[in-house]
Amino acid sequence: MTGRWGPAWPEVVAALETLGWGDAVPLREVRDGGYSPASRWIVERSGGARAFVKARAARADGTGDPWFDAERVTCEAQPGTMIPVLHAWSGADGGPRVLVLEDLSQARWGAPVTVDDAGALREALDELTSVAVPGALRALPLSEDVDDDDPWVLASSHGDVLEQLGLFDVGWLARNVDTLVAASSGVVIEGDQLVHGDLWRQNWCRADRGAVIVDWTGAARGNGDANLAWGEAGVRAAGGPAGIVLARDDPGHDAWAARMAGLAALFLALDVERAPELPRLHATQAREAMAAVGWACDALEIESPTFAPALLAHGAWEP
Repeated sequence: MTGRWGPAWPEVVAALETLGWGDAVPLREVRDGGYSPASRWIVERSGGARAFVKARAARADGTGDPWFDAERVTCEAQPGTMIPVLHAWSGADGGPRVLVLEDLSQARWGAPVTVDDAGALREALDELTSVAVPGALRALPLSEDVDDDDPWVLASSHGDVLEQLGLFDVGWLARNVDTLVAASSGVVIEGDQLVHGDLWRQNWCRADRGAVIVDWTGAARGNGDANLAWGEAGVRAAGGPAGIVLARDDPGHDAWAARMAGLAALFLALDVERAPELPRLHATQAREAMAAVGWACDALEIESPTFAPALLAHGAWEP
């Protein structure tokens, strides 16, 4: 039996008991924010200590879960700085995969994003470059949807969907795709640094110690500049100050702006096609795609598309 996203609480309790956390009781289930196939709770122990419990269902075929493993090994790498503290975990065969992480519910999440918030994220990402990459992590790209082809080449194959959504029309795409591809193809994704892979605003918060980055299921080995690009795109999508996480004078700024726009457009099209039952996800992705495309147009000094009223009606960014 599973809940909306993953295992139900009774299944998770059994796993917590084996970890010595059997006295934890759920204060609330976390249903806002992320879109991963996991159940999440804020829990409290008998002594008053709180934690964040995240659980993924065991795979029906009994195979491992690389997304769970990526988050686990990353949180073990350097907890308590820009990475959450991992208190305990369970990946027993046949049972749910459970992470017991620090409770960050009192940190600052969401919008508005201030100059200080964006600066804290940049500091955290600079510090992240010194974290050794866990050997178990795979290399970028992780998704077969993003192979060796440029994301704008891939997004172009879904141009009709993106036009129907109102992100841009095929005429705008035809006039500008060569410029976007030329810029985006200058990005090097290979490297030996720890890359988060999904640094939109819902995946980092501002705690007392600075910016803390969560949801490391997409952690990988690659070019650490990808973190700056994701962070900049996420801050812009949330209406925050531009040019702080990835400043205009940072090497590769324009190329990364083009790549992030292509990725945002591609993922919007793919998820609308594959998961039409998730309109809240699509609304978030639409806001992010508009921000990323606008960033790329500014960086490359090309015409910006006219976003359809239906997209603009989504309003300000929200997780």
